[in-house]
Amino acid sequence: MKESCQKGRTLIEMIGVLGIIGLLTVGALSGYSVAIDSMKVREMGEDLFAAAQNIKKLYSWQKNYKEITLEGTNLPQKLCKEEIFPSGCITKDGTTTIKHALGGTVTVTAPADGASFSLNYSGLSSEECFKIASQNLHFIDIVIDGAAHTGTTYEAPLTSAEAAAICLPSSCTSDPSSSSCKNARMLVSFYYK
Repeated sequence: MKESCQKGRTLIEMIGVLGIIGLLTVGALSGYSVAIDSMKVREMGEDLFAAAQNIKKLYSWQKNYKEITLEGTNLPQKLCKEEIFPSGCITKDGTTTIKHALGGTVTVTAPADGASFSLNYSGLSSEECFKIASQNLHFIDIVIDGAAHTGTTYEAPLTSAEAAAICLPSSCTSDPSSSSCKNARMLVSFYYK
């Protein structure tokens, strides 16, 4: 009787190797997704800080920011033309919109007295709000609409605990881990002088 000298791998061994490769791929993709989200939040924080500094420079010849209010609907065009926002200006059908790195819109407002101005970021999740609010972006106050403490002004800098408390969506005070809480979006206004 002849002995078989075949060499190679069995089907079971190949399926095991493919399973291990699949698990490693899934792990790498989830880590990549977290890294991309973190990068977007960091980019938005950098854009926020740069925009605030650029607006201060643009209006530095005045003693206040009243012109922001006077510009009205032309303000986004002017800010984009002056390259106030490092990224995110979109013009469609003659209307200019400023978008932030996380996909929402940015508006700039000032009170009638022009003593300060605010950068208003829409469409932020509570996690994004927390990460941005707890960065040292040199804003003086923060107001969050759509959160548990809607309309309350908080002075900067915020501690991590303060940021976590104020960035909790108003619909989530009973169960912060629910899917509706994770998908809730807020408007966050950063005030500068």
